[in-house]
Amino acid sequence: LHRRLVAERIAIKPRDALIVVFPLPAMIVAPAALGLFPPYINRVLEVTAMALLVCGVGCIFAYLFLKEKKYGTSVCHLKTLPAFVGGALEAEIEIDFPQIKTGLPELPEGPVEVELQNIEAHSRSVTIHWRSGITIPIPEVIRPGDGTLRIPVAVTIPVEEKGKMKKWNFWTGGSWKLEVRAAFPGVDYASWFIVPVYFPEDFPWLAREGSS
Repeated sequence: LHRRLVAERIAIKPRDALIVVFPLPAMIVAPAALGLFPPYINRVLEVTAMALLVCGVGCIFAYLFLKEKKYGTSVCHLKTLPAFVGGALEAEIEIDFPQIKTGLPELPEGPVEVELQNIEAHSRSVTIHWRSGITIPIPEVIRPGDGTLRIPVAVTIPVEEKGKMKKWNFWTGGSWKLEVRAAFPGVDYASWFIVPVYFPEDFPWLAREGSS
């Protein structure tokens, strides 16, 4: 199955597993809860649903453990602080690789995917008002020789799209999210950061200073 997915270039993200981990056991156990089958079949359905749920949760925790063990804690070094709509967000993502103290870690198997999102968080959901993605070729990934990888990021934020965006506001949940993903042998890399992006009219003196 894995070879077929690779051949067809189908990417299964960890968050996609939630579709199987929770709804599928519920669908299996629903007939048992409604008493649609004899008792012995209901027990089989209940045990099957519980086994799927336990295995699914176990796989998620195993993935998170392997990801943390391989990549450690990533750091987003901001070069534009803050960034403004009408300019660009520039940063450098540092991947730690805690098992490699010195030397050159492995490079991604393909371009690094970066996406900047303007989001608004609600009590139970998140609305994406605007997004822009870029890909970073492997030759642009920096290996300084200290066991880390550094990924240069520069995402343009067009002022023409300002009408779709929500201003950074702690009380309303408006913020900007930077997602970084890369395919590596074994466990893939994925991280996200909340980054400061503002409208120029909110801080006109900073906007002028940043553009000068």
